[in-house]
Amino acid sequence: MTTTTERGVVLTIPGVCPSVNALMAGRLRERIRAKNEWWEATYFTWLEAGRPKFLEPVTVEVRIYFPTRRKRDWPNFAAGGVKVIIDALVGIDCLECGDDDDALDMQRPTMLYDRENPRVELTIREREDSQP
Repeated sequence: MTTTTERGVVLTIPGVCPSVNALMAGRLRERIRAKNEWWEATYFTWLEAGRPKFLEPVTVEVRIYFPTRRKRDWPNFAAGGVKVIIDALVGIDCLECGDDDDALDMQRPTMLYDRENPRVELTIREREDSQP
């Protein structure tokens, strides 16, 4: 599900967000497959949203919904699945930030619980300070 507003979009990518540990452990083939699956899921979610593009600096809010209430270390997920998603959005030209730290403002992800519908939600908005 995707929601589009005048100056932003909410992208909802289904599935359990992988941690950096999950993306770095195991056989190389499995790690590549996991990254590719998240990259493709991001791409198809972006297509469903109407291919939004952000040419100005953006703010990204991330909410990660897990199927269990188990305690998790948020930096592992920011460096894992969330990084793959952001890299995919830059790679498909949704975000024009590239390596420019000033063009992407992202806070720590919010970790939530939804047993029936694990997912990652990204709210991407043009920053207020980027408007003339």
